Amino acid sequence: NDPFIETKYAAYMLKYE
Repeated sequence: NDPFIETKYAAYMLKYE
């Protein structure tokens, strides 16, 4: 589990909401 990747993915989801 990479917290950095998870955070980046979450940011991506918010960006392309």
